[in-house]
Amino acid sequence: MSHAFIDIHHHFLYGVDDGPKSCLEMFNMLKAAYEDGVRTIIATPHIAPGIKPFKVELLKSKIEEARLYCEANGYDLDIHLGSEIFYNDYAERLLIERKIPTLAGSSKVLLEFPEKIGYDELERALQTTLRSGLIPVLAHIERYNKIIFSPRKLAQLKEKYQVYLQIDTDCLLCERKYVTTRVMIQLLKNGIIDFVSSDAHDTEGRKCNLTCAHAKLASMFGEGYADQLTCNHCTIQDFLIA
Repeated sequence: MSHAFIDIHHHFLYGVDDGPKSCLEMFNMLKAAYEDGVRTIIATPHIAPGIKPFKVELLKSKIEEARLYCEANGYDLDIHLGSEIFYNDYAERLLIERKIPTLAGSSKVLLEFPEKIGYDELERALQTTLRSGLIPVLAHIERYNKIIFSPRKLAQLKEKYQVYLQIDTDCLLCERKYVTTRVMIQLLKNGIIDFVSSDAHDTEGRKCNLTCAHAKLASMFGEGYADQLTCNHCTIQDFLIA
């Protein structure tokens, strides 16, 4: 059966962060994502308010370049703008003012935190984001050791707030890199994780690998759960209202 994933965390826009440096590299990433079974993709360039300037119009222009490339090459790839926001006090203000791209124009925002963030600081950030009318999606939750090794607290966080948790494919496929893999598997078993995304930055070291991740998830938990985690054969509307 063919795949049709939604990748909600992908750094394919060129010249804006640590992703591709040229439009050719961006085109290669889009081609690779399409060949990997992605049919809906959200660009999530790093945005660090107050640390590095960003221009939304520039991001939109690169999205248009990506769409034109896919149309010219017959890739049925639905492309949307989002961002991966490094959360800080200045980000709070810009989020409230709606000056940072959300995921595909939805109420969901992909948030990144310092790796040593503690539970109390994270909870405060979630409360502020939710009060602003936005729904937090926590990027690559496997990186936050103070959070991930307290799975009970993480489960309580999910019960208390409307928050989604995303992990990267590398966490499943490159086990030797992650001491948290066993914890992740337990969280997956307990239904705590919501999305598995590529967090791709190139076509080699940090490539789109959703087909392999889906296969591993299916072998461990069954096709249905693997489809749910990778948004396989879902529409962007399904993601927006989830």
